[in-house]
Amino acid sequence: MNELKESGDFWTIVNNNFLNSCVLEWCKLFVDTKNRQPSEHRWDNIVADKVRFEAELYQRINQTRFQRLIDEMRTTRNKFIAHLDDQNTEYMPHMDIAKTAVQFYHGYIIDEANPGELVGLPTDLNDYIRPVIRRRGRYTNAPPSQRAAKSMTLLSREIVARRLLMR
Repeated sequence: MNELKESGDFWTIVNNNFLNSCVLEWCKLFVDTKNRQPSEHRWDNIVADKVRFEAELYQRINQTRFQRLIDEMRTTRNKFIAHLDDQNTEYMPHMDIAKTAVQFYHGYIIDEANPGELVGLPTDLNDYIRPVIRRRGRYTNAPPSQRAAKSMTLLSREIVARRLLMR
């Protein structure tokens, strides 16, 4: 068991797998627009007021920077995670903006939800994520924003799925 507490290839692979999952899940929330299945969790299929959502999102994240992040996430997913093209160096987008987007999306859904719709799910993502970051921090050298982005993306997907079921 002592080997598992030391840094090495195992934890590098685990961290990369978390990041890959984060990119895949984030793309489901913000990137995918084609076909019913991939886009069913996308924000514009969930929120009631799309114009307000975008306006408020762009108050928090510069629209040009957000579009660049979408392009980076899509490229990372398509070139390195899903298809592993012939490029020699993998690029991982910066996760702080991705985290901000997920936090905003989550808060927006919480504010928009009807009473009883999201029972049992955390209403404050930061309160939910702090212990997760601390626990994972003992096992990986990844920056907290990368660990948080993965957990927040999965939680937001759970909330979106619950909203879909309530329709």
